[in-house]
Amino acid sequence: MPSHYQRLGLAPQATPQQIRRAYKQRLRQLHPDLNPELPQGDLHELRSAYRTLIDPQKRAAYDRHRQLPSKTALATAVGTSIGKLIARVRPRHTLHIAFEEAISGCLRRVAGQSITIPPGPPRTLHLQSAKGPITCRLRYQDHPFFLRQGPHLHLDVPISCAQALQGCLVEVPSLEGILKVRIPPALRHNPTCLHRRGLYDTRGQRGDLFLHWRLEIPQITDPALIDRFRQLEALCPPDAFPRRQAFHDQIHALYES
Repeated sequence: MPSHYQRLGLAPQATPQQIRRAYKQRLRQLHPDLNPELPQGDLHELRSAYRTLIDPQKRAAYDRHRQLPSKTALATAVGTSIGKLIARVRPRHTLHIAFEEAISGCLRRVAGQSITIPPGPPRTLHLQSAKGPITCRLRYQDHPFFLRQGPHLHLDVPISCAQALQGCLVEVPSLEGILKVRIPPALRHNPTCLHRRGLYDTRGQRGDLFLHWRLEIPQITDPALIDRFRQLEALCPPDAFPRRQAFHDQIHALYES
């Protein structure tokens, strides 16, 4: 908040004559007839500042009050001092851990000491070491496979047309290693949810791993192979592609009605 001196554009050593002159100038600038868009509160604050500074007794009391530290400044100073004291007593470190380490726990070297990180989600740990207390802030590293959404993990798994049609066993990564997951014939349910294969939440419960099956289109340019795919599609019954047929019917229903 501006001080009374700042509202008048004056230094604290201003004389009464300077206060009167500055007040008249600012009064003209803030007058509602000349500047109707300015808030009337500014004019009120200007008059209050002038009445305080032009009265010797009020000005002296105001100056004494200005020299006292405010509650906010005092609280900030105390909080800063306490924070610096805590920082000196308890060193803080930021550790980036892999998803797998958050599940099994890990051993890390911090400030020349071996620190055991227990399993759990990213959080602030207050640990005791041979050299005293240590504060560690845990953060997740990015993973080459998984996309994290809270405690849940998502994984895109590419599969071929034949795999989606006939079903098969597919190897997928997990936080515990490679898993074999069976794709049912004529895959219809996407994604597949593997319960309690995700990360820990704040309650100590594990999230889920969602497998998103992504059909991979063969990258071929051989006309003979492309023609065989076309022949194979022609052998399929009319209801073999229900989503494509429904999409086609909706378009015609919309534009031909």
